[in-house]
Amino acid sequence: MQLGQFRWSRIVCVSHGRVNHNGPPWLNLYGRFETTVTATRSYVGGQTHTAGFPLSFERTQRVPGTEQVGIVGLGVGMNRPRKHSGSQTSAFNMQEVCKQVGRMRVVTVYVLLGVMALVYATYVLYSYTRRVEPNNSHRGYGWKDAALHDRMPDSEIAAHLAALVDTRPSACTQTTYEEGNRPKVSIIVHFNDDELYHAKLALQSIITHTPSKLYHELILLDDGSKKKSVALHALDFLNRPEFKHVRKFRSEKAEGPSAARFKASKLATGSVLVFVDSEVVVNKGWLEPLLAAVRNDPTIIAVAHTDNFLSDVRFFETPNNYINIMTWTLSTVFLEASDSTSTLVSTPVMKGHAFAVNRPFMESIGDYDDALNHGGGHDLELSLRAWMCGGSVKIARCSRVAVHNALKPRTVFTETNVRRITELWLDGYKHYVYVQTGADRNLPESEALSLKERRAVIEQTSSCRPFSWYMNRVTGDVVVPTASVRVFGKLRTRTGYCTRGIANDYQELDMVHCRPHMYDAALMFELTSDGTLRTRGRCVQPHAGSHVASLQVCVDGEPAQQWKHRDDARLVNDAYPGRCLQHVTEYGPRAKLVPCSDDRIQEWAFIKF
Repeated sequence: MQLGQFRWSRIVCVSHGRVNHNGPPWLNLYGRFETTVTATRSYVGGQTHTAGFPLSFERTQRVPGTEQVGIVGLGVGMNRPRKHSGSQTSAFNMQEVCKQVGRMRVVTVYVLLGVMALVYATYVLYSYTRRVEPNNSHRGYGWKDAALHDRMPDSEIAAHLAALVDTRPSACTQTTYEEGNRPKVSIIVHFNDDELYHAKLALQSIITHTPSKLYHELILLDDGSKKKSVALHALDFLNRPEFKHVRKFRSEKAEGPSAARFKASKLATGSVLVFVDSEVVVNKGWLEPLLAAVRNDPTIIAVAHTDNFLSDVRFFETPNNYINIMTWTLSTVFLEASDSTSTLVSTPVMKGHAFAVNRPFMESIGDYDDALNHGGGHDLELSLRAWMCGGSVKIARCSRVAVHNALKPRTVFTETNVRRITELWLDGYKHYVYVQTGADRNLPESEALSLKERRAVIEQTSSCRPFSWYMNRVTGDVVVPTASVRVFGKLRTRTGYCTRGIANDYQELDMVHCRPHMYDAALMFELTSDGTLRTRGRCVQPHAGSHVASLQVCVDGEPAQQWKHRDDARLVNDAYPGRCLQHVTEYGPRAKLVPCSDDRIQEWAFIKF
């Protein structure tokens, strides 16, 4: 069999000014259009073959004004070369070749633009249908969703752990814990895709700061990661000798933290379950206080105190009196408790970064609700269920863990999860959640059926109290708005300050730092459907002379108590046309009506709580 010659050819199509194509004029991005194609062609026994690029050219001869070429493999709008032997090829005018290449380039541009449009449309549709808008009210305070450096060298993990300071109160370091009759303890960590790069630090911190005698097994569950790079990196990292005893599992489908923890709990063999988020770095002596708490009270969920660390691995101790509380947006924020000395303190809800619970109690109240998928709120829902169904949630202050962006509020960010938690537990208080979140309160049939099944499970396993009991006995610090509320939360101005009612002779509003991660009843205001701006049973009204905003007894129909929050974010009062509320400092940090202007310092917004 005779092998024909390999020939290399280069064609350059040049057009000055306008490119010859049938597309819109905005495709003419450049005045000079050049296409270069390089390809090969060979013959074996007279049969034409192509290799490499699907478009092959071969120059055979020159004719003045044209370039005659053979074209192989194009098959779109041009004649195919006929079978032949030797070096004969079909000839085409160079201008037609360039036109065809130009058309292909236009098609390529259209395809790329179409793919980009499809990706963007998918993202917008996902954001619109999946996200609950009010949770955006906490944005803009320096909390970043960026993870730790995605490719942190494994050699640096030990250095980061060495930088972790022991933040336990001094009394905790002197505490000794009973060693006899230890239960079988299962520590559970889960991750999905890039969360692995947090989980590496979490796992190493557990190995470093947890005596092996305290736990029976360490379980790592991959919740359906799809990135091959993550799988390969996990395999390489977990093959290290210190992780040989780690039990590793992988779900085929990513179903979210609640389902992942539920699955892992069924794989675990311990009588005490300890759940640790992938973004947690456990500190010295973290596990002993949790185990002591659940040993002394089998119906308790014992939660670790969370310190804060940021993406550049800077660690910050948080105050000992921090607990967690729920808002009407179903966010979980911090509250300063009056008790800052007890080693075990009640918390209305938990963020769930690291906690221990007895398996029998967990099962008696219905385990994790695996229907809460990726929408958040699984630890909020578990907290409500624990309190209302015979248990409690308490922070063990001697158990310290560092959490990435610990101060950032945890939110419920899908309407499905908002409805599920609200309909399951909030009884007559549901109205406030739907107002604050804007979630559609109409239940699809599938959700209604799932709720019915979940209620049946809970009723079979435990007897639960109403939400009114929870409000009165557990979380009395939460302010309940009026029935006519339109929006509720901290009233923030562009200066970054929020209004606060102060108890002086004039009941004036002063201005303080907002701290959107903290709950403070004195900073909670509501704008009602009848136009009043209220806080704690009083209405905001300007002083007649100074125009400084103050708190007065509410009077129906009083023009000076009628406020409008305009589309331009100004707060205006019916009794003082042409004036807008503004943060001033002439009387101290106060809110005052001044002539309206274009200054953005007159813009106000509610941080929804």
